[in-house]
Amino acid sequence: MELRQKMVIKIYVKLRRIRNNKTMCTHLKPLEDYLMVENILEVYRGQVWTKNCREWIYYDAVLNPKKLKEKFHFDDTIIIHDYKDNKVGSELGLVCTLCNDAIMGTHPNSSYAINKKIIG
Repeated sequence: MELRQKMVIKIYVKLRRIRNNKTMCTHLKPLEDYLMVENILEVYRGQVWTKNCREWIYYDAVLNPKKLKEKFHFDDTIIIHDYKDNKVGSELGLVCTLCNDAIMGTHPNSSYAINKKIIG
């Protein structure tokens, strides 16, 4: 992704954050903070799919949710979300079943995963 695109995405995400006035749940917040420190680009933030989804954040990286669950000592309320779809896109990440928040990355089997940083 070129620098200009990254800058546009960062501005978009900041505006969504202000408009939504939502933050990640306390259960997944340590992972969000970690990804920020690692300088992983946030490409989308907001409500996705249905009203059952609250704050979902998508990152420009491939997440290894199993390793991240171990690293952050997440309990069974944080589940692995593995969605594969050729038409609307695939994603892999973690969902908080208590708050309906999630942190997603590019699915490793997707063509978009080529040359993406792997986090885990």
